[in-house]
Amino acid sequence: MRAVPTIIGYGLREALRRKVFAVVLLLTAGFLFLYWLANHYALRDLSNVGQPAGIDPRSYAGAFIFGLAMFATLFLGVVLAVFLTLGTVRNDAERGLLQPLVVRPIGRQTLLLARWLGAIAICTPYVLAVYAASMVITGLTGHWWPDHIVVPALELAAGVALVAALSLLGSVFLTAVANGIAIFMVFGAGLVAGLLGTIGHVLNSHTLEHAAKIAAYIVPFEALYQ
Repeated sequence: MRAVPTIIGYGLREALRRKVFAVVLLLTAGFLFLYWLANHYALRDLSNVGQPAGIDPRSYAGAFIFGLAMFATLFLGVVLAVFLTLGTVRNDAERGLLQPLVVRPIGRQTLLLARWLGAIAICTPYVLAVYAASMVITGLTGHWWPDHIVVPALELAAGVALVAALSLLGSVFLTAVANGIAIFMVFGAGLVAGLLGTIGHVLNSHTLEHAAKIAAYIVPFEALYQ
């Protein structure tokens, strides 16, 4: 297990070499600016909206907009996790780096664990930072703050960590392109399962709700977002 920190460091240096951080930071800055713009205009024009009985327009708008920001945070974290891991094992094998490591001294399980820890060491702070920035933007712009702060952030991070694990596992068997396509399709299937559950609830279809619940246990991305 002494080699784990070394392999994690190798993964971080590899991400820096590929300029992953630069691209991610640039795109994230663009997203946060657009999110601030949406907050500014949406919450500024609340005075033009009639107030329904028993509903605070500011609380409703703030919760709705922040919910969209959480979905965007999950999606951005998933994209980062996939691109960090989609060709990890296959690329290491093709460059001749994998064979000396899995035989001795660390083994396959330790190598996969270290690469996964390296990926979540990047993705988890990123997801938490984007989540916190979105919350602060909503709070300062619209004067609305969520009731629960810590648990939703941890669940978003857990969803991204799960995607990273699946992507790393897929890299053992698939090429980078095939693995990336497969993981994004699995992620989309999880979101569709949640949508079907919502439709089943509206239509009072217990069969559809049950099927969506089973799918949510298998691919729980939408469930973690909810």
